[in-house]
Amino acid sequence: MMDILLVDDIEVFRRQFKRMPVMKENSGFQIAFEADHGLEALEILQNNKVDMVITDIRMDIMDGLELLKEIKNRHLCDYVILLSEYSDFNYAKEGLVYGAFDYLVKPIDDKKVADLFRRIEEDQLIVHSGAYKDKEVEIFAALLINNNPDSVKAGTELINRILDKPRIDSEDSVRMIQEILNKVKEIITESKPWLHRFYDVDQLFRFPSSFHKKPDAARNYCEMLFAQINQFSVSSRSDLVQAVSSYIIENAEGKITLGTIAEMFYVNKTYVSHIFKLETGVSFVDYVSTVKIQRAKRLLLESNIKVYELAHRLGYEDVEYFSRVFKKITGMSTLTFRNRRLKK
Repeated sequence: MMDILLVDDIEVFRRQFKRMPVMKENSGFQIAFEADHGLEALEILQNNKVDMVITDIRMDIMDGLELLKEIKNRHLCDYVILLSEYSDFNYAKEGLVYGAFDYLVKPIDDKKVADLFRRIEEDQLIVHSGAYKDKEVEIFAALLINNNPDSVKAGTELINRILDKPRIDSEDSVRMIQEILNKVKEIITESKPWLHRFYDVDQLFRFPSSFHKKPDAARNYCEMLFAQINQFSVSSRSDLVQAVSSYIIENAEGKITLGTIAEMFYVNKTYVSHIFKLETGVSFVDYVSTVKIQRAKRLLLESNIKVYELAHRLGYEDVEYFSRVFKKITGMSTLTFRNRRLKK
């Protein structure tokens, strides 16, 4: 039997919910606790074993989203269902990022609740077998691809759920997390095929086996993953800026100047320079340098290319100038950077 905590500031709704036919059937679900708001719900959760929380989003004192975050942060309950009016639809979707299992839009009916209970039971079978849902992996990957910082929350929640499962030992949990990351890698590299030119992609999507022993391991890893995948991403309303940044990323090798970009996109050089800095906060030249030096780092790590060959390959005619740019961005010379690789 799964014990449910029903949280809603409207007593009539709670009474109607308990009278629904599906609650009277031998469904394996029962309303064991009720609360008027989030703070009261938290007190109940801290003192009782609750299998599922069904909570309204809009409530006084503490609303449903705040309650959801507290539940997930404190690991008080595995399943949280949000109840929303149609106008709260965006809040309900936000709740999925924070770890809600699903949401129901009011008015709810017996069929919706029965379907919810069926999916909870299916998920229980998945969780008890130590698996995860492909939908969650796809959401995590999509958020990463779209440079959405909520990807950190989604990935952290997904990984921590596996790390925190008492039935799964550390070796199996790391294996399962790696399965997730392999799927995320497959989705992301299909969307960003150039990624391997800047990073060791296999290493990037490898969850260190020692991480499960460290606090905040999942969050630290997801923050690193988000930062590296989106190192060159630009948040811009300008289609031109998006197109220019994509061209630079995909053509890191070779000479790239304001002049060549202006000719390619049929715009004035001054305009390109101005709009790029205005929209990204980074100058065109600095952005090009950042992309090229990241490519240089990758080439230094994976080959024995000579520095002058590297400079020319990346479109720098002056080797000394290239070396100065490399040191300015990385804080070390090309020789020091390569030697660090050899010492590992």
